[in-house]
Amino acid sequence: MKVIQINPNITAFYYGADSVGKQNPSSGSENDWVYGACISLGVASYAIHNGDSCLVFDTLCSPEQAGEIKIYLEQLGMVKFSVVNSHWHLHHIGGNALYKGCNIIGTRKTRRELVEQKDLIEAGISSWGPPAIEAVYPPDIVFDSELSVFLGDLEVCLKAVDIHSADSLCAYIPRYKVLLAGDMVEDTIPYITNPEALDTHLRNYALLKEMDIAAILPNHCRLAPLEKGGYSKEIIASSAYYLGELLRLLEADPDAEPLELRSFMAEYLDRGVVAYWPPYERVHRNNAEKLRAYLKSGKEADA
Repeated sequence: MKVIQINPNITAFYYGADSVGKQNPSSGSENDWVYGACISLGVASYAIHNGDSCLVFDTLCSPEQAGEIKIYLEQLGMVKFSVVNSHWHLHHIGGNALYKGCNIIGTRKTRRELVEQKDLIEAGISSWGPPAIEAVYPPDIVFDSELSVFLGDLEVCLKAVDIHSADSLCAYIPRYKVLLAGDMVEDTIPYITNPEALDTHLRNYALLKEMDIAAILPNHCRLAPLEKGGYSKEIIASSAYYLGELLRLLEADPDAEPLELRSFMAEYLDRGVVAYWPPYERVHRNNAEKLRAYLKSGKEADA
């Protein structure tokens, strides 16, 4: 685990692609969600803190990872904890059990997903498959649109935004103009989970662009930008460009094969907005396959 002090009130905890060992609840098999979502891509969690109060933004894959972060925060003097889940996907809620008895905040849709799938996730037979999460703790404080949380005089504005997953939220800290974006943006490219909603995602990217943002902190990212304080606002445009271009390509011809990732994202790679990370070739292929299947099924339904 790498610890990065973003500013006096935000700390990042980064697990890179070489993060193997006790913090990972599996052997790192390429067939499990821990490898696919955490080990291969790299993942970050964030703590927003003020005085002895702390808001943890996502608890990652397991109580082991969450515990490593919590111990660090306790050593800083944190005693009052609460959690925000950016969305229901397993590598964002896997350590919730460590905060049993604390407030866990999420959208109403996040709670609904985790309540409905709790037994399957704990058995390791959900749509994500193994490894199982031993104890799933859904959010107990929920909202539908916006919610402000205060850590003393530090305001954290939570906003539900349908990008990546229908239940997603982001956190905006007005004092620093920093946006914690969850999986709404990624470096190198965003991951498509619900292709039927891409038009909604693209409209919502336009809304994010209108926000007064000085830095963006994604959950899937590289260490170097975090060490410089986060990503520029251009990563929103990069993510929107990727989804928009892939959608246009496959709407014109569902059998078309997208360029490999270096060429597909050349404009944003050349400008240094994002960087090429080879494991995202797999994400790129999966995105194309998922969108292609959706577009073909839609055309067959309309025939």
